[in-house]
Amino acid sequence: MYIYIYIIFFLSLLFSWFFLLFVCVRDYAVLGMGPNRQRKPRTTKTHRGRGGNCTPTSSTAAPSMLSRAGREMIIDVLHHAATGGAVPVPEKHFDANAGIRITLQRNSPLTPYETLQRLYEGLGFPPDLTTQYVTDLQGASKLPAFTSITELLAEDGPYQSFLVNSCFELFSHMLFYSRGEVDVIMASEEGDAILENELETMQSLFDESFLGVKQIDEKEFEGREMYFSFSSGSGKRVVVCVRVPNQYPADPPLILVQPCGNQVGTLPILGVFHADTKELPAALRRSILDAAVETINGFAGEGCLVALMSSLHGVIASLEVMPISTCNSGIKEDERPGKEEKVNLDAQRKAFVNALTAAPGVNSTSTEDHHVSYPMPVKIGLKTVGCVQDEGDIVRREYLKTDKSLDAKLMAEWESLRTSGTMKKAREQLPAFQVREELREVISKHQVVVIGGETGSGKTTQIPQYLYEFMCESGMGGSANIICTQPRRLAATSVALRVAEERDEAVGGVVGYTIRLESCVSRRTQITYCTTGIVLRRLQVEKFLGSVSHIVVDEIHERGVDTDFLLILLRDLIQRRSDLKVVLMSATMDSELFARYFGGAPV
Repeated sequence: MYIYIYIIFFLSLLFSWFFLLFVCVRDYAVLGMGPNRQRKPRTTKTHRGRGGNCTPTSSTAAPSMLSRAGREMIIDVLHHAATGGAVPVPEKHFDANAGIRITLQRNSPLTPYETLQRLYEGLGFPPDLTTQYVTDLQGASKLPAFTSITELLAEDGPYQSFLVNSCFELFSHMLFYSRGEVDVIMASEEGDAILENELETMQSLFDESFLGVKQIDEKEFEGREMYFSFSSGSGKRVVVCVRVPNQYPADPPLILVQPCGNQVGTLPILGVFHADTKELPAALRRSILDAAVETINGFAGEGCLVALMSSLHGVIASLEVMPISTCNSGIKEDERPGKEEKVNLDAQRKAFVNALTAAPGVNSTSTEDHHVSYPMPVKIGLKTVGCVQDEGDIVRREYLKTDKSLDAKLMAEWESLRTSGTMKKAREQLPAFQVREELREVISKHQVVVIGGETGSGKTTQIPQYLYEFMCESGMGGSANIICTQPRRLAATSVALRVAEERDEAVGGVVGYTIRLESCVSRRTQITYCTTGIVLRRLQVEKFLGSVSHIVVDEIHERGVDTDFLLILLRDLIQRRSDLKVVLMSATMDSELFARYFGGAPV
């Protein structure tokens, strides 16, 4: 038995030796220590003497992974996406002859369902609404049987009537989605009288923008269609078609928005064409539709056409519609239309690149293709004043910045209105005109002025205009921003309409109004009529009202909670802003009370 144990022990020991020998030989060969080891290549020595190779071998730099054309394409696509489609992608990125270009590819063609859904979203309608609407069309077997988007959008095609009616239906769904129950009992004669009165008012207010009206008697709609053409901030004309049903104002009006195109006589041709979504992007269309929904629902069951068109005029005037870019290299740069718009687009793109890729404090003048860096602004100035007690910071900064060309233009406009205004005589016959020069002298010497006058003397309509005209005459019209508060919404809108009429223009220009759920102002607005609650809400966001030059508080004798609270805030605000002018107006004889509250203000 012991012999077997010794034999097993000897064999195991022998096996262990062979295993260790195998491991050592393997490691010896792998480490390059044996006869088959791999020799390292000799490095060429450099010598300082004659015949020596003094120049080391140059290594070729790795080529750039992204060319300049590719980088430009990525930036333009990101800019297009960041602006919600408002800035188009340049046509050069779709050129088939370019080395790097954008190609649109899909494994299977779009179905009519998908095509209509994307088209309606491109026309500015909410995505969830378009999905439900197209689903309902498909369920009712009303989807048009077109084979391509080209066939669907053909100008003389059979589907234009369907597209126009569907756009009106989608806007109707937008209206009733946020519209409460409205029960209106009104005779047809009374509704016709309201419509005729509003139509006459709109023709006088929007004489240059009003294109015409026609009667429609079709299965889908019975009523009138009114056509308007408004100019955007960039000069692009936008057509607004308003369908007014026979049951108006019990049934609300509907609108259709499209770029200015072909016409039949004086009226434009309604339709959805190939370039529509490019000339007027979805984001801009949506802002117009939202403004229309808010205005119409704000006057549910009442006449709303004048307020609607005033609101749309203000919104469209503030839009910056980018022109379609051109790739015609045969035209000289100076002869291309929209050169100024192209410069603005380039500036926007440069600002976007700065915000996207730059690092603070880094400047680069390198012309290498693979690296471009941009500087970022270190400090951004605020428009409003700070909360510190430094006198230099308390002054309204924007008020001190003047634009001489704008001031001269506003002065010329006021001189023209003063000499040839259509309502010049009517304004001069009001009692307020007799104290115009006295008001100029008092407002120049005091920060707070209290005005008392009977109803109908012209306080509400004339005093804000006088304040604006004083600044225009002194060459500071560009710095004027006058707010006039009213205790009721109806007063704010009606007074704004009257004052705009006295200045021979439409609401939303120099004169506008802002009330709850409705705003009719633009970049040109310098006299704004609003409710007291709007000013209180604005004070929550803009503590010092840094962009306001005058605040006119009307009807202070009514002593509402909002008005009294606003007076408390204004008394504190004028101590921090010595440049702010406050005018208090009352129709009763208790003006001395408010004058004492503001430290002996003149009456």
